Amino acid sequence: AGASGASAAAAAAAEEATATAADIESLISINNQLQLPEAAAGVLAFSRDLGVEPRVSWYEKLGRWSDALAAYDRMSQSAEGGAAGGSIAVRLGSMRCLHALGEWRRLCQLASEAWLDPALDASGGELRAEAARLAAGGAWNLQQWGSMARYVAAMRPDTVETAFFKAVMATHDARLSEARAHIIAA
Repeated sequence: AGASGASAAAAAAAEEATATAADIESLISINNQLQLPEAAAGVLAFSRDLGVEPRVSWYEKLGRWSDALAAYDRMSQSAEGGAAGGSIAVRLGSMRCLHALGEWRRLCQLASEAWLDPALDASGGELRAEAARLAAGGAWNLQQWGSMARYVAAMRPDTVETAFFKAVMATHDARLSEARAHIIAA
C-alpha cells in the first residue's frame, strides 16, 4: 500500500504541476493581451520560483526569442534517433525565433532542410504554409530570389503577406504593373 500511496501522491503532484503550468500560461497570455509585458515576465519569474519548468511557448509569447531559440536548440539536440534537426514542430519553432531575431542565413539553412520533410504536408498544408512564410522573409533578406519564389508559391494565397512578397518579387523583376496589382490586393 505504501508504494501505491507514493505513486498516487506523485500523480497528484504531477497533476498539480500541470494545472500550475496551465495557469501560468493563462496569466502570461492575459498580461500580454492587457499589454503588460513586465507583468507577463514577472509571471515567468514566479513560475521558476514555484519550480515549474518554463515552456518554450512562454518565451515566444514574451518575445524572448533568444531564450526560445536556445530551448528549441536543446530540444533538437535531445531528439536522439529522430530526423536530423528534430521534429517539424521544433524546426518551425526554431524558424519563428530565427525570423524574429533576423538570423536570415541560419533561417534559410533550416528552411531548406525542413522543406524536404514530408511532415510539412500534415494539417492540410498549414505547416508548409507557415514554414514558407518564415522562409520567404529570410530568402528576401538574403536576396535569394529563386528560393523566395518557391516559398511564396507555397504560402496561403489569401494573406497580405503573400501579396506583399509577390509585389516584392514583381518589383525585383521590373514587372511593375503586376507589383501594383499585388499591392492593391493587399
